[in-house]
Order: sequence, then C-alpha cells, then structure tokens
Amino acid sequence: MTRLAYGNMVQRALAFAVLAVLTCALPAFAQVRNITGENRAALDQAIERLQHTELMRVTRGRVKSNPVMQPHFTIYQSVLQNRDLLLDRQLRDYAAALGGMQRASEDFSAFSATPLGARATDVFYSRLVSAYLLDEELEKAGTLWEVWTALQISGYRMQALPVMFRMALNAGRWLDSRYNGAPPADIQDAFLALCQEDVAPMNIFDEKDQVDALSRRWSGFFARISGVAPADGATEDTQ
Repeated sequence: MTRLAYGNMVQRALAFAVLAVLTCALPAFAQVRNITGENRAALDQAIERLQHTELMRVTRGRVKSNPVMQPHFTIYQSVLQNRDLLLDRQLRDYAAALGGMQRASEDFSAFSATPLGARATDVFYSRLVSAYLLDEELEKAGTLWEVWTALQISGYRMQALPVMFRMALNAGRWLDSRYNGAPPADIQDAFLALCQEDVAPMNIFDEKDQVDALSRRWSGFFARISGVAPADGATEDTQ
C-alpha cells in the first residue's frame, strides 16, 4: 500500500469516526454542520483579506509581494494551502471533545440528571460551541499568524473541556451527596461560576497549567464547603 493510499484510508476512517460521534445526536450534528460552514466562510474571507493587506503592497502603482519572516513561512504556507486539513483537524477536536463529554455525563449520570447537573452540562456544551466557532476571532485577525493562532487556541480549548467537565461533575456529585440533593443557592452559584471559568491555552503546556490551576480552584471550593484545607491542591475523580 502506498503512503498516499494509506493516508487516504486513515482520513476516511477519521471522517467516519467524526460522523459517528456527531450523528449520535441529530440536533448537535445540524448545529456543528452550520458552524463548520460558518468557520469555512470566515477562514476563506480572512485569508482573502490578508493576502491583500499583509502579503502584498502597492509601490509606485505596482503590486509587489511582502516578504514573510522565515520562522513564519511554514505556518503561512499551511494556512494558505491546507485550509481544508486545518478545518478537518478542528472538526476532529470538536468530535473528540463531544465524545469525551458524553462519556463523562454517562459516568456521572445520577448527578447529570439533577437540575444543577443539567445546568452545568448546558454551560459546558455552550463552551464547546463557543470554542469551535471561529468567526469573531478570524474577523479580528490582522495577520495570517493570528489566523493560525486562533485555530490552535480553538483546538486546545476543546481538548481541555472534557477534563474540566469531568472535574465539575465530580464536584457536583460530591455536592449532591453532601447536601442530600439540595445545595444552598450560594453554593450552587459558586459551583456554576467555576463551571463557567473559560481558558484559552496557547499550547499543550499552557493547557496543562490552566487545567491544573482550575483543579486547585476546585480544591478551594471543596475546602470552603467542608471546612478542611485542601491537602494537595487538586480534586480527585473517584470514578
């Protein structure tokens, strides 16, 4: 089997896996199809605009190309020539995050079925959609480097969400047990505020640091409820 044939086979398998995850919930499939179309249009518009404003200049009535800094050359080339692959990778990140969040909901199904659990779930699914949608970020981009950065941050945000969602559900299950299914209103507000803490990691190391920082904040939340200082600065998923 040639390398090209193998690559095509892998791409078809990935596309099938993405489709399988998304079609588990038809409303989600329709929504992501619409957002994917919006992302494609926004990316095309950003590239078209920046090709004229960043990569070209008019000198004495003649159009000339602007040089690209060598460290940025490969990335610029990727954005200009491989936009389909970039969007496909972003879609796979969305599907992976969606699948991870669905598994977390199943693992913590008892809490997910409560009113507070449903509200937390809505928060995280809204954050997933927000992380996937790129039109505003691409519209603000002033360089192709910023276009690339927006795509990268979108992917890292989606990759972090299943872990953060699992932290929240684990905390919610503990709350539900601690207060016999009826946490006080101020405790619910504090819980939902932590659920809404968004991150925009710039790379895989920053993603880990931000997830660790959020884990420490959950630990502080547990300490507030229990009156016991956190031992190690991290929550524990007891699944």
